[in-house]
Amino acid sequence: MTESAAIPVRPGDDIQAIVEAHPAGTTYSLAPGVYRNQAISPKAGDVFEGPSGADKGSAVLTGAVVLTEFTRHDGWWVATDQTQDGQVHGECDPEHPRAAYPEDVFFDDVPLLHVAAKEDLKPGTFFFDYEADTIYFGDDPNGREVEVSTTRTAFLPTAENVTIRNLTIEKYAIPAQMGAIGDQYPAAGWVIENNEIRYNHGMGVAFASNAIVRNNHIHHNGQSGIGGNGENALIEGNELSYNNYAGFSRDWECGNKLSNQIGTSVIGNYIHHNDCTGLWIDIDNIDMKIERNIIEYNAGNGIQYEISYRGSIIDNVVRYNTDNKKGWLWNSQILIQNSQDIEVRGNTVIVPETGGNAIGLIEQERGSGLFGEYIVKNVQVHDNKVAFTSPLGMVGAGEDSGDPAIFTRERGNVFSDNTYAVSDRDALHWSWDDQELSLAALVYLYGQESGSVFVDTLAY
Repeated sequence: MTESAAIPVRPGDDIQAIVEAHPAGTTYSLAPGVYRNQAISPKAGDVFEGPSGADKGSAVLTGAVVLTEFTRHDGWWVATDQTQDGQVHGECDPEHPRAAYPEDVFFDDVPLLHVAAKEDLKPGTFFFDYEADTIYFGDDPNGREVEVSTTRTAFLPTAENVTIRNLTIEKYAIPAQMGAIGDQYPAAGWVIENNEIRYNHGMGVAFASNAIVRNNHIHHNGQSGIGGNGENALIEGNELSYNNYAGFSRDWECGNKLSNQIGTSVIGNYIHHNDCTGLWIDIDNIDMKIERNIIEYNAGNGIQYEISYRGSIIDNVVRYNTDNKKGWLWNSQILIQNSQDIEVRGNTVIVPETGGNAIGLIEQERGSGLFGEYIVKNVQVHDNKVAFTSPLGMVGAGEDSGDPAIFTRERGNVFSDNTYAVSDRDALHWSWDDQELSLAALVYLYGQESGSVFVDTLAY
């Protein structure tokens, strides 16, 4: 075997022991099969890869164990001797009172709802009595494959420039805001590509500076698909979908949320059906590029660019997002919130019949950050195609800070040269200076939307 040959790894092997026996920069080739409860601490430059090609099977790293012994207690089926007790973290929505607890139970690969008390048990739920080390089930577990997550993290951030490819990583009991890949403080330079990352309780992938997260299917994670901070990362070609199954509060953090990024690019991803905002850029991000993504059917905003700075949102398709649980300009397909120096250009935006908004600018009292005030300034919204499929929905700007500066020419916030398809040309879809206006009135009174036009239909 040459020095550069991959080290074979098979199900049942202790992967960490193999890593410790080899130098940094080693490639490990994982054979198809299931690897249970592996928590790997890589060395610098290590590569972990599974089989390539659908016909070759999958190498599955899972943080769950199979439960096979059940008894009856208080009228319920139970599993005893369950001593796992991970870090509790996060804010739950009212329908998911134990989202902050990282242990999940799966029946035939479907996660159950974790209820707060035995009295709340019903089909599709479980209750973990941590003091008694007992899990109660709302369904008969016999004849089902029953798994409970026990291991926190698949890959710990112990070294830089690690590559992870062609693996399935699932069912880790990772807390919220931390990744089954990367844990709480991810290391720089990781390449994460061509993986399926699913059913992890918190975040699927946490990344840092110079990371490449490319061509992964990251879905059905309990809190969010991806997250991280750092510089010059590339998020490209991924499918990010159905995240936040555990039910974390949408106002806290879920979906796919990036913070403290400098020069990161989010390009060519398909982001859909997340129970939260599709792509959430929040807190001191600058020089972000959000281009050529399809973002649709997410429960909150499509793209939200919040308390951040210079960036571009270009040539995306953003449509049918929002369950319309909030009023005002919330639940926009594209929302710029207390951010400045943003270009919004060439996007196709479709507001669903059920409501929500198109492109919104919102200013509140948010203070200042690393690169200046958190205000809406120099936001250029131009050459977009926008369709309102009903008389519902708005496009424009609003503030509730008591300072109307967002509407002044000095702020440099400009809508222009956009194309609108509407179901009713008399509908007042434009919001400016606390008024609902027609397009003509907005042009006449405020000089906004110069060069913008109506069309009968949009090609999309």
